[in-house]
Amino acid sequence: MEKRQNLSMINDIINNGDIKMLTNITEGFQITIPAKIRKIFGLGKGSLIDIELNEKKKEIIIKPVNEMSLEEAFARADSFKEHSLTPEDLEKMEDEIYN
Repeated sequence: MEKRQNLSMINDIINNGDIKMLTNITEGFQITIPAKIRKIFGLGKGSLIDIELNEKKKEIIIKPVNEMSLEEAFARADSFKEHSLTPEDLEKMEDEIYN
């Protein structure tokens, strides 16, 4: 346990006023947002977050989102790239991840 606490302190890096922390991806491909960051943004179970991919910089950007209306969510979804996955493909992918 002591080793884990030390690792946590080492991973809590402050640069130019930014807080950067390392976290692990679980077997179910989930991540935990560290408590310090959840507290700053008032995040809790069910909070909405925005995940962006910057392919050029090879970065994943996670941002808290204020409550948005259903209309705003659909308008935003219209800007997403089309994919050719069928509902069956998506179910198969989900089965491979969780089963």
